[in-house]
Amino acid sequence: MLHATRLFVLAATIATATTAAPAHAATSAPAHVASTDIAPAATAAFPRVRIDSGELIGVSANGIDAFKGIPYAAPPVGALRWRPPQPPQPWTTPRSAEDYGHSCPQHSPPERVAPSSQGATTSEDCLTLNVWTTLHPQRLKPVMVWIHGGGNNAGTSAQTYYDGSAFAHDGVVLVSFNYRLGALGFLTHPDIPGANFGLLDQLAALDWVKRNIKAFDGDPNNVTVFGESAGGLDILMLMATRKAAGKFNQAIVESAGIWNFTPTLSQARQAGAAIATKLGAPTAAQLRALPADAFKDIDEPGPVIDHDLLTAWPNAPLIDVPLIIGTNSNEGSLLAPDTPDNDVIPELSRADLDKLRSLYLAANSTPDAAPNSPTDGAPSGTSNSASSAAPIGASDSASNSRSSGTPIGTAAPAEPNPAPVGTIPLAPLLFRDAHFSMPARWFATREASGAPAYLYRFDYVASFLRHRRTAANHGSEIPFVFATWPDFRLTAADQQMTRTLHGCWVAFAKLGKPVCPDAPQWPAFSVGSDIWMRFGEPAAPQPVSEQPVLNFLQTRLEK
Repeated sequence: MLHATRLFVLAATIATATTAAPAHAATSAPAHVASTDIAPAATAAFPRVRIDSGELIGVSANGIDAFKGIPYAAPPVGALRWRPPQPPQPWTTPRSAEDYGHSCPQHSPPERVAPSSQGATTSEDCLTLNVWTTLHPQRLKPVMVWIHGGGNNAGTSAQTYYDGSAFAHDGVVLVSFNYRLGALGFLTHPDIPGANFGLLDQLAALDWVKRNIKAFDGDPNNVTVFGESAGGLDILMLMATRKAAGKFNQAIVESAGIWNFTPTLSQARQAGAAIATKLGAPTAAQLRALPADAFKDIDEPGPVIDHDLLTAWPNAPLIDVPLIIGTNSNEGSLLAPDTPDNDVIPELSRADLDKLRSLYLAANSTPDAAPNSPTDGAPSGTSNSASSAAPIGASDSASNSRSSGTPIGTAAPAEPNPAPVGTIPLAPLLFRDAHFSMPARWFATREASGAPAYLYRFDYVASFLRHRRTAANHGSEIPFVFATWPDFRLTAADQQMTRTLHGCWVAFAKLGKPVCPDAPQWPAFSVGSDIWMRFGEPAAPQPVSEQPVLNFLQTRLEK
């Protein structure tokens, strides 16, 4: 399999590639999102709430009350660097909560953040969160907590695509937060007790929600965590630790890559010691004396099996909560177009790769690979395809490298004369299925033995991107989930996909099951049926694509 560090470096590219940012104000609710029975709160322009640390002054616009940059832990600086998060210092006078806090240090400035926002700058004093709500004390509302992606090396809650107004508009209290990244969040060293400090930050943010969310009219007993890429992987790891029990009630995992390359504590400490030596700071005291910038170019592979927070991976028992988990049709957008096939999963033999090519070709020739009817004038083979202008979409180069321009098994037209086995661009397909689709199905199978699990494939491309994308890039579902596409760029079909996907997530938070607007019933996943919801045009449940491929990969890679 692909080495963990390499994959997380690839995943970190999602923090650097994008298209235009949303045009609407940070607190405006998109007009195309249907409202619920909750009326907009008649609040002052600067609403106030009191939490356990002190009073906050937020900002109100278009019926949405937003509170940003709220400390949920003390700044992890000096002696607190590489220690578990500590409670924030209380304040005695009202604190402004109109802007995001600093983003956590990372290798390059965070992108897709308003330049005037404090979130466009980085600082170790970054453990803050944000809340969008409609202050309406008649009843408590479900809570959704977003964990951003970025390979655990990059990213921020201040991205414009993560604006929570649409969720608040539809009766959900939306929380997002920053957590320590890279070496400052995940460095492990023989002289430093503990590990997984970035994950501990996430637990501290969830504890803050339990203690304080009632002040924002949120229900602390109905909390859904959801995240993408590394944020989704972190959620799966939280589900695998007993320390997260009772902190959330549902989980949504979007495009969580790599699943079983997690170093042990001894391996991580050895790697950390080598990093410290390279930096000329072999002791914990010397490391803590270095400026944060000294670590910005060190990519850590993320969480480790420390036998405290994380006792095993991926085979640890999971918290039994309803789960939505899925992938996008072009997760291979993270790969360079010239990636050799045998570099994606080194453990696979040449015979294995030839077998996989044959299986992909067979899948592309079956009746269920026939295209749906295109709409909005989209060319055949692209109307179902995926993504949007991925805020997190890496470049389009990987998707454009496909032989037919359409990913196999995602509504591509069947080839009457399939190309020779050796000509199929295997790397992006193998990357998608070995690192994303097969693990998602594997986790859905495990979780479905208890609470219901719902499997999906996102396979929709916004109309204005179809001239250069034929499949859903990594992260491209995010502006549909958050309903943060600028309306002027969307066709009726794009708006419909926004209503459907966003509505699914809202319903899951409210009901514990995804009831998707204007879409057929989404059945819970089971091994016998092997059905996922395919968010194409239209959205509908379908048999899992490339089942023989996923089965073959599981036999080779499952541990």
